[in-house]
Parts: sequence; C-alpha cells; structure tokens
Amino acid sequence: MASGCDRKYLATFISHGLIEETQGGRGDARERWWRTSAESFSTRNSDFRDSPEGVVVHQTLSRLHARQLAEMYDGYLDAQWAWSEAWQDSSFGSEFLLSLTAEELRDLRQEIDDVVVKWTARGRAAGEAGDTEGRENVAVHLYGFPFTT
Repeated sequence: MASGCDRKYLATFISHGLIEETQGGRGDARERWWRTSAESFSTRNSDFRDSPEGVVVHQTLSRLHARQLAEMYDGYLDAQWAWSEAWQDSSFGSEFLLSLTAEELRDLRQEIDDVVVKWTARGRAAGEAGDTEGRENVAVHLYGFPFTT
C-alpha cells in the first residue's frame, strides 16, 4: 500500500475510534505506533458503506482482523498443551450453521454482545476486587454472515 493510502486508512480508523496513537514503539522518530482503542472490536458494513473509500477500508480492516485472529488461534493451538488441564478443558472451538433471516441474525448478534458484555464486566470487577488468581486473557472470536452452498 502506498503511504498516501496508509494515511487515508489511518485517518478513517481514527475517525471511527478504532485506533489511537501510542508511545514506546520501536524504530526511529519518524515512525508512529498505533493500538486499538478498546478491549473489544466489532464492525458492521453499515458503519462504512457511505463511500467507496469506506467500503475499501472495511474490507481491508476485516481481512487484516481475520488474519490476526487466525494467527492468534494458531498460536494457541501450538501452545495449548503447555496450559493446565483446566484451561485445556475449558477452551473451545465451535462452528454453527444456522438458517436465519437478516433480522434473526441481528438479534443473535445482540444477544451474544450482551453475554460478552456481562462476562467482561464480571472479569473487570473481579480484577478490581483483587481476584486475579487463575485469571488469564481470553480471546473470543465470533463471526456471523450469510453464505451459499
């Protein structure tokens, strides 16, 4: 990607609150380092479809995100036997093939979001109360999309 395109994508990511500049990166003073702005990340086509540039940004971001999630899961699979049996037995990978309407998929997304928000708050409250014994970062990756067979 040309640096002009990079700047345009960065500006779009910043304007949508997806990333923020961070200090302490490697390299020389000309480099700028970025991090995600939140502990969770979710996008919808409707957030980006108002312009051709937005569509390209969404596609680029979604593909990058999918690759990063796959790399994260591959890393877990490589190291899973180093985790305790409790973590191995609690970890999961699932796939569900459903027959839904667009509205039902939207409702399912909202229900899943609500469950994740509940568990995020529970973990945060436990950490703030000093209950850190046995707590680890846990990744939960979800996609919901139509497909044809």
